[in-house]
Amino acid sequence: MSSIGRAFTISQARALEGKARIPVYFLPPAEAVAASPDIFINYHRVRIDPEKAENTDRVLSFTIDGKQAVGLHVRRGVVEYIPDLSSY
Repeated sequence: MSSIGRAFTISQARALEGKARIPVYFLPPAEAVAASPDIFINYHRVRIDPEKAENTDRVLSFTIDGKQAVGLHVRRGVVEYIPDLSSY
């Protein structure tokens, strides 16, 4: 087993024993989000659980600084990033 695989396995075992907490999500620095909020929203496509969203057909709208409107279309477990909601 490689050192990476060993570290992963030990970490998972420690989490199961309650000796360690493994974060599920790491937030980027606030400066990175402020510099490109549309990219940050686009990255959330992969954070949505497809099994929980399998019967969903909704558009989530995000207005950035009162100007740019971007969105995520959640449709039957698949999420599509919409860079310009006005033309969607």
